[in-house]
Amino acid sequence: PASKRIANHRRRYRRDRFSDLPDSIVHHIFSFLDMEVYRLSFLSKRCHQLCITSPYLHFTSDFYSAEARRQFSQFLQRFISLRNEIGNNEIGVQRFHLNWFCQEDEETMIDSL
Repeated sequence: PASKRIANHRRRYRRDRFSDLPDSIVHHIFSFLDMEVYRLSFLSKRCHQLCITSPYLHFTSDFYSAEARRQFSQFLQRFISLRNEIGNNEIGVQRFHLNWFCQEDEETMIDSL
């Protein structure tokens, strides 16, 4: 019947084409985005994995309060720890960009990353 054809047509066009893309293509798309891309990691397990394993890392912090900088620092440490766990320290980095308003007491933390 016509209603079944319409339902099939709608299902076909609602399909998630992003999930069908190879990891390398998704990583390339991510390379044009800044750290906002990491918000995608909450959408699905695959998005989480792709965000963590991306070879293009772009982090920007314009936080000036001590608390915001501390939270950003914790985020970076958790991110790198997850990345190491998932990839057994074998995930390559093609581009790393970190823009951070840094205080003197934070320099050793940055060096440890």
